[in-house]
Amino acid sequence: MKLKLLTISCFVSLLALSACSNDQKTTNHSPVDEPEEEYKSETENETEPETSIETETTTTTDNTNTEDESEAELEGIGEVKGSYKQDKSKVYIYDNGSERTSISYVSQWEQDSEWEVWTNGETEFLHREDEEGVYTGWPNSNYEIDILYPITLEQEWEFGYEGDGTRKVTSVNDTVQTGAGTFSNVITIETDYGFMGYYAEGVGLIKSEQDGSVVSELIELEES
Repeated sequence: MKLKLLTISCFVSLLALSACSNDQKTTNHSPVDEPEEEYKSETENETEPETSIETETTTTTDNTNTEDESEAELEGIGEVKGSYKQDKSKVYIYDNGSERTSISYVSQWEQDSEWEVWTNGETEFLHREDEEGVYTGWPNSNYEIDILYPITLEQEWEFGYEGDGTRKVTSVNDTVQTGAGTFSNVITIETDYGFMGYYAEGVGLIKSEQDGSVVSELIELEES
């Protein structure tokens, strides 16, 4: 029974879910000792050395900015804002290889209005988002953390009722093409057993893969 619940949990969860730049500093060059008054105007016209120095300084600053941005991306410093919850005004149609599945919103859960009831036509499940993340659950049962907020690169957390595994953010700016369209700035989340979920802002789960093979893909996104 436990295996069956975990299988349904993983399938439904993965199927349903769906610069900064540094201020440039201007170098103030100390003026050269001024000559006699009658030669002042001639000295002011000699600007090439000063222009050359300023250009070199600007180039150095740009290189520093590029290095800082690269380090920030590698360390996952920047937080990703936005909602990655399913849109209850939409009907999600997924291609699972052998069949198509339609996911749609039903109502708010009577026992706790913070949860939404969704269905895939056969099974009802719960969906929720708050300031700490996005969750998928089952009525009167357990739930999983699909996405942990705030989203940062390399962020990792456990999911499942009994520590079924870990999920990790491996990218925050992927571009993913699906039958429903091409999505940019996609969040990629990978489990420790090779399952990958791709989430688009304002949409939720748009695609999932297992060991590089497509498991499900969003092919239509319709008004409910």
